[in-house]
Amino acid sequence: MGVEKGISGTRAHRTPGPWSIGVAVGLALAVSGCLKPKKCGVEYEVVNQWDGGYVTNLVLKNLQKSESFEGWTLQFPWPGSQPIEDIWNATTLSQSDTLTLGNVSYNGNIGPSESVSLGFRASTSSEPAVPDSFKLNGHACRVTAVSPAPEPTATPAPPPPAGGGVTVKLTKTNDWGSGYTGELLITNGLASTVSGWTLEFDLDDSITYLWNGSVSSPATGRYRVLNAYWNETIPPGGSVSVGFNADTATPAGVPSDCLFNGLT
Repeated sequence: MGVEKGISGTRAHRTPGPWSIGVAVGLALAVSGCLKPKKCGVEYEVVNQWDGGYVTNLVLKNLQKSESFEGWTLQFPWPGSQPIEDIWNATTLSQSDTLTLGNVSYNGNIGPSESVSLGFRASTSSEPAVPDSFKLNGHACRVTAVSPAPEPTATPAPPPPAGGGVTVKLTKTNDWGSGYTGELLITNGLASTVSGWTLEFDLDDSITYLWNGSVSSPATGRYRVLNAYWNETIPPGGSVSVGFNADTATPAGVPSDCLFNGLT
């Protein structure tokens, strides 16, 4: 025990022992482990790839329980050698070693626990970029990045799904009342490869924009979707995704009378 003299008089103090140092270290470790929860999440996936480019799909998630993102800007590292050729459900604000994307008029608000989807097509002669960090309105996001699928090999193709045939599934990935973003997932359940495809269906809703293919309307409420050059081939058990934006009819439409390559 030592003695310390100060202005207020003399008081005894005890020199800290090893136990107090251990407590301090343990406390510091506990504090450093209390990480601040993320406000946002990003899912990034390369959904199509070919020799000269690729297509990505991104889902932005608001992980907050009570606050919204009123207008959003997404930033992430980007190789300048892979220019963006086409983009949907977002705008390109700047492109260099950092890619900055912004919202469009109908998806600027991401409410608590809600999400929006977007995507783009980029050109490259090398591997697709798979960023490992994203910031939404300056907040670092939790990231789920899906690497590009490996090049096809000579291994046998997976067996076709039970039931056979070609199936088409519609999923609404974002709905803002007067319109929505939809995904058409086309799955080949045949034993042979589909090379080139056309999808026709009736829909009362008005398709305003479509990606991963081209769209025409041969008759009122009738749509014809043709493949893009990068997704014209669908192997047995494989699938392709086509996205679109639509204005909602009253009442909302449901796809019907679907024909794939002229067959029901």
